[in-house]
Amino acid sequence: MLKPKSSRHLRYIASAALAFILICGTAPAFAANNTKRTITPAIPAALTLDEAVAAAIAASSSLKAYAENKPIAAKNLADLYDALIYSTGIPDYVKYQSQIWQAESKRDVDAKNAQTTKQQLTVSVTQAFAAIVGAQNALTLYDRSLDLQKRQLEIAKVRLKLGMMSRNDYNTAANNYARAVSDRVSKATAIDTAFMNLNKLMGKGLTKTYGLVFEVEYEPMKKSDLDADVKAAIAASAGVDSLLSSIRITEFQIKYHSDVEPQTQTLDQLNASLSSDNRNLADARANIEQKIISQHTKIRQQEAGYETQIAALDALLAQLAVKEKQHSLGMATQIDVDNIRLSIANQEESIRALIAEHAVSVMQYRWPNTI
Repeated sequence: MLKPKSSRHLRYIASAALAFILICGTAPAFAANNTKRTITPAIPAALTLDEAVAAAIAASSSLKAYAENKPIAAKNLADLYDALIYSTGIPDYVKYQSQIWQAESKRDVDAKNAQTTKQQLTVSVTQAFAAIVGAQNALTLYDRSLDLQKRQLEIAKVRLKLGMMSRNDYNTAANNYARAVSDRVSKATAIDTAFMNLNKLMGKGLTKTYGLVFEVEYEPMKKSDLDADVKAAIAASAGVDSLLSSIRITEFQIKYHSDVEPQTQTLDQLNASLSSDNRNLADARANIEQKIISQHTKIRQQEAGYETQIAALDALLAQLAVKEKQHSLGMATQIDVDNIRLSIANQEESIRALIAEHAVSVMQYRWPNTI
């Protein structure tokens, strides 16, 4: 049974051994000796979060393309620097300087996008780990619920024979149990789907399973300076960088417009483009500010929810103590006790899920481009 630590922190753990117990449909491995063939369970290889993130980054097609194009872009930019040095006249100066700023902006934007891709993959893999563990735990809890239902149905069968229960009530209970057994398939399938999503991220075979090594400890987010966090998020935005570069180039072209022939854009067109970029820049900054404030609010709500969930768990633990005492005095059945224990396990799982969601939310707050 999971209980809050003295610091009111909980751990959200899926060890390799636990994952092996929970993974469904694991194929057996066969080992033969001279006299007979024995069957040994195939234990899935352990997989840590860091290993999975590294695999996802290595498998990313966009990061591969960035790595391939980076030296090419650097060579093109070097050629533009040379062209600017040997340019003659204002038209060539404006042309090559504008192209240099465009190339530098693209270089910086591509680097930020690559960093964001790595951050997003880290978030996605963490969410995939949490989804797998959540699906495994859900199946375990569902099986415990089925066991309780089965035991209650057996009691109902005795009550029916003793004339203490109607046939209609018994049939309703039996049908409910049969339907619950049938619904178990969807719980098991959810584990397969969660592993498939993880394997997609890592570029692995979709049916591979692992013993996940995953531990997240609850820690409230430290008090933060929202204004400073908004400024940092704006500075990290590739979209904002791209607009700032466009504004810089357009202002430069407007300044030297009368000195350039032939002109590809009229002054009115350049001014309209500049106005549009400035509006888009203001909107981009406002959207980032809204995202940061909303994410901050979400995290604080999750932290308040954690305290509420812990209080609910404490209440269930108190109920269990009472019920166990009643059971020892013959005033409650074992099923009554086990029902409360199952409620406690479900509450603990809700807390585990909330801890994982909170950890991801904090991660995204620190990496605002992933929100």
